[in-house]
Amino acid sequence: MSAGTRNPKRVQRKVHVDPGTNLMVGDAYKLNADGESVERAVLNSDTILGIVEGITFNPLPSVSSGLVAQDYIKDGDGGWIIGIEDEQALLR
Repeated sequence: MSAGTRNPKRVQRKVHVDPGTNLMVGDAYKLNADGESVERAVLNSDTILGIVEGITFNPLPSVSSGLVAQDYIKDGDGGWIIGIEDEQALLR
């Protein structure tokens, strides 16, 4: 950021349930084709929407005790992330 003139936003986004794609803190993400959820950006041609800052507490299908802390969202689980987005930044 340059002297406080930038204002990136912190947002909570739903993660698309997609087998084969894990999403971790620090990963770049893009908007899914459904327009409602995000998924990991893996191709050079992907338009990056933001960077994963954190993972929210997510109910996991394999855990009956309810919400748990995660370091990443495993492929096929879905869930929610906290991301940082900046419309003025060029992310590659």
